[in-house]
Amino acid sequence: MTGAVVRPLQPEHLREAARLHGESFPQDSWSGASLSYLLHQPGIAGWIAALAEPGPLCGFLLARMAADEGEILTLCISPCYRRRAAASSLMRTALVSLAALGAARLLLEVAEDNAPARALYSRFGFEEVGQRPGYYKRTGAAPVTALLLARPLV
Repeated sequence: MTGAVVRPLQPEHLREAARLHGESFPQDSWSGASLSYLLHQPGIAGWIAALAEPGPLCGFLLARMAADEGEILTLCISPCYRRRAAASSLMRTALVSLAALGAARLLLEVAEDNAPARALYSRFGFEEVGQRPGYYKRTGAAPVTALLLARPLV
C-alpha cells in the first residue's frame, strides 16, 4: 500500500469522524458537535483518508494555524485500517498544506505510552520539545504524560 486517498474534511464527514475519534480515543472522544465547532473556527483545517476512492472513511487529521505555527489537534485511524499508510498520507498532506499556509513549525502532543504514534511522528522528523506530566487522565489507570513534539516546516 502506497498511501490513502486524502481529501479535505467537510461537515458531512463529521459524524463518521466523531465515531472514528471514539474508536481511537475512547477515554476522550470528541463529538460531532465538538468537531463541527472546531472545523468552523478560523485557522482550522482537516483532512479525511480512505484507502480507495470511493471508499469508507478510515481516518482523519485536524490541525490549527496560529501565526506561523501549525498544530495537529488530532490524528486518528480506525483500528481496522491501521498499518496501511493512511496516517502517513494524512501527515504528508498536513505538512505540505500547513507549510503552504505559512507555518514555519508544526507542533503536536502525544501520550508517552502511545508507541505506534510516537514511531510515526519520529519518521516524520518530530522531536520532543517538552512534557506535560499527568496530562492524559484515564479511568481506572494512572495519568499519562503528554510529550510535546515539534518539527520545522521550512
